[in-house]
Amino acid sequence: MKGKLRILKYQAGYPGLNKKLSIEKPRAYKAAIIHIRLTELQEKGMKILKTGKPNSGGTQITFIPVESAEEYKLELKKILSDGKEICAKFERFCKDDDESE
Repeated sequence: MKGKLRILKYQAGYPGLNKKLSIEKPRAYKAAIIHIRLTELQEKGMKILKTGKPNSGGTQITFIPVESAEEYKLELKKILSDGKEICAKFERFCKDDDESE
């Protein structure tokens, strides 16, 4: 394995994703987590291993690499499914303005 470097996992902090946001605007908090998951997967090939509890300093998220194309596809499907679930849960916010008239 000479000359190869492999990332096993890393942790990133998101100060904007704090406890106040998770309580006052849960939809925005969950949408932000989904956006982070999708961005990390597409740009770096990483998926979430653990999401820490939100506190006043933000949220810590631990990422690990995706090992195969099949695992990538499964993670992508899971992210999209979670996005649809949030939309269903907060359905009144997801409707078009034309439908509410």
